[in-house]
Amino acid sequence: MPGASETEELAEYWQIQINRWRTSGESQSSFCKAHELSYHRFTYWRRKFEDRPTEPGGFALVRCQSGVASHLSVALPNGLVVQGIGADNLAVARQLLESLR
Repeated sequence: MPGASETEELAEYWQIQINRWRTSGESQSSFCKAHELSYHRFTYWRRKFEDRPTEPGGFALVRCQSGVASHLSVALPNGLVVQGIGADNLAVARQLLESLR
C-alpha cells in the first residue's frame, strides 16, 4: 500500500493528466491511448476528483436577532401584501387569502 507522499504524488500526476485531457478536446479514450494511460485508472481518478467537495464542509455560525417579529407576510402577485400572519390568526389569514383568489 502506498504511503501518504506516494498517494499525493499519484493524485498530483493524475490531476495533471486530467487537466491536460480537459484542454485537449479529445475523448477520454483517445487521450488515454495517445498518452499510453490506463483508461480505467484515468476514469477512477477523474471520478475521485469530481467527488471532492469544492469547499470543506462544516458548520456556519447562525445568530438570532432578538426582538424580531415571529409573524409572516405574504406578497401576492397583484402587489397586495398581507402582514402579521401568526399562529393565533392563521385560520383568518387562510380564509382571507382564499377569498382573494
